[in-house]
Amino acid sequence: MPQYLEHETISCRTTEELQQALERDRLAIKSIFCDRIVDAELAARVSEFVNLEICHFSLCDASLFAERIGELKNLSSLNLQASRLSKFPMAVTSLPKLETLSLGNNSIETIPAEISNLRNVTNLYLMQNCLQNVPDAIFELPLIQLNLGYNELSTLPESISKLTDIETLMLFSNRLTQLPKGIGSLKKLTSLNLDYNSLESIPDELLQLIELEHLSLKKNKFTSLPAGLESFAASLETFLIDGKHRPLFMEWAYQHSDKPIQFELADMDLCMDESAPEFVEIANKLNDAGAGELKSQIRKSISIKSSTPDDYSQPGNSRMGGFPDLADENQLPRTDDGIWIFLFQINLADIAELNSYLPKSGLLSFFVKSLEEFECKVIFYEGEAAQLKTVRFDPQDLTDDQDDYTATPFHVDFAAGTSLPYIYIDGPNQAKFEAIHETVNTVGDHCLNGDTFTQGDSPAVQSANQLGGTAEEWVSLLKLGYDHQVGFCFWDAGTLTFTIHQEDLRRHDFSNVQVSLESS
Repeated sequence: MPQYLEHETISCRTTEELQQALERDRLAIKSIFCDRIVDAELAARVSEFVNLEICHFSLCDASLFAERIGELKNLSSLNLQASRLSKFPMAVTSLPKLETLSLGNNSIETIPAEISNLRNVTNLYLMQNCLQNVPDAIFELPLIQLNLGYNELSTLPESISKLTDIETLMLFSNRLTQLPKGIGSLKKLTSLNLDYNSLESIPDELLQLIELEHLSLKKNKFTSLPAGLESFAASLETFLIDGKHRPLFMEWAYQHSDKPIQFELADMDLCMDESAPEFVEIANKLNDAGAGELKSQIRKSISIKSSTPDDYSQPGNSRMGGFPDLADENQLPRTDDGIWIFLFQINLADIAELNSYLPKSGLLSFFVKSLEEFECKVIFYEGEAAQLKTVRFDPQDLTDDQDDYTATPFHVDFAAGTSLPYIYIDGPNQAKFEAIHETVNTVGDHCLNGDTFTQGDSPAVQSANQLGGTAEEWVSLLKLGYDHQVGFCFWDAGTLTFTIHQEDLRRHDFSNVQVSLESS
């Protein structure tokens, strides 16, 4: 039977592969990667590879192996990710050469003081456990990277100041309400992530981190922030914080157009009137389902559907796909990369009776640079339709000819509808809410002033984070989704959403519309 070569690395994805490895020369194996070995007794036999330097478990049952780890005195890297550990494996603390330790995705509740024995560990990953606190002993280690994300930490000790060599510190998705001032002593820190905590402020000392390059503060509960944060953030390569918190330390009001106002904000009429009988009925149902906060977000939307093929005989009609109608072919958006992708044009007279915020006549045309670079252009034409002409071009000249909809122009039908955000509710109320949502959300994949379901930040939040103002000030102008007739399939049947700030909308200025893509 052939022997493994010196320093050989083996990968075992089945129990059969691990059993075969154990039948060979176990002394020659220096690295092993085990995936989904759920036989705890078999997994424990990995300790028989006594010369191991690298040991990586993933989705295994390492409950018995954890008791024998101390036999592997040459280990420099140990990963027991998602390996059914409910307690910190004490045997690890007797590994003199260990440099990297990963115990993520387990159920560990406490870290023993004996972890200080690991005098060579520079990379420690404890994310996705059940830690409510961390001992001072961790901060005795010569750590360069520390990941404590997805735990239950509400505080950190001042002894964190001892991590004088730390470069990357991940503290996201905990319960932190404040940070120790000692964090300002981490002079080599280059990356700090504090997303998804309950921080109300950050200490001034954090602004002393002169080597910091990346700082993320999203999804916290800030009520105040240091005045010097604006200039500090300007020096960083990456700085992320929710747009709604930027006014706490900088001027973050949206810089709107100087065009004349066309209507008052009170007359925008984007949401269902609370005095309407149907509103009262829906609100009562939402309250009963534990989703009462959504009653103020029932949008008066306009449903859009592609109908029959368009032969371009009527310039300036509402059209999805195909070629655009423009007053001048030089208006066709293009860059050095090529011609931008035409998606949709709306003859505003078609929807004049269905909304109070768009011009009553004219043509709105929507273009995107590509489905990889999320830039858009919306052209507002106010003249006579007779002055328009269909601008044709070679589809190969598009920025991305994979997103070519020029061969499938379709007429469009509009109808009044309503749109309701989708949320997740714990417990039996979820079924109640979904029944309400199915009834209230009457628009399909395409609509004006509709809600877009996202797994992260909403299109409005994304726009506010980039350009200023609050998410509530940004309006969903147009949503486009999957359409088999036109050929729309944005990534994995995703949704393109065009948003506009309310101050630009009330001035009928479409020069600063933003676009985002949501896809699974």
